[in-house]
Amino acid sequence: MRRAVDFFLLGTLFTITFTKLRWGVGPADVRIAELFAVGFVVAFVVMRVLAGDWRFPRTVQVLAAFFLLFLLVYLIGYFNLSTAESTTILELALIDPEIVSGGDLQYIHGVTLARLNGSAQLVQVDPHYTVHRAARGRAHVSRFEPAAWNAAPIRLTTPISASAATCDTDLPRIRFVMDPETPVVRGTRKVR
Repeated sequence: MRRAVDFFLLGTLFTITFTKLRWGVGPADVRIAELFAVGFVVAFVVMRVLAGDWRFPRTVQVLAAFFLLFLLVYLIGYFNLSTAESTTILELALIDPEIVSGGDLQYIHGVTLARLNGSAQLVQVDPHYTVHRAARGRAHVSRFEPAAWNAAPIRLTTPISASAATCDTDLPRIRFVMDPETPVVRGTRKVR
């Protein structure tokens, strides 16, 4: 049993950085490192039960107490999400989803207004997407609160299409910022 514990521990340490090795199991993604970690915990518990060793060092006891305390705080926060002030500001669904490849989706890079060193600047963010699962279909918006988005005059009338994707996103360094009050050719400056 000791060999199984060592195998799963070393397997976990070796595969912990293999984030791309995963399997889609229903709505969840399972990574190989998670399988090794579960195998380690199970093998360790079985080894302790077979040895009849129920002693826990004081450090383990304190660590378990902190874990249970954090779990309690998390669960209290999770089940206490609805307050008088909370409201749903966007609720939508994908109707008749059609599975597509990641290359069929096109997410446009965004330009965002940000405050840099006390002045307003336009910052272009060019994320890189690694798409694992993608679907597109008709959009159905059941709730949209324009005031919450600071877009009071906007009314959604005819949503046409929508997409849903599970992907990893990498945000590279920002290369350019633009002054919103100056023409693009003169107001764009390179960042490092």
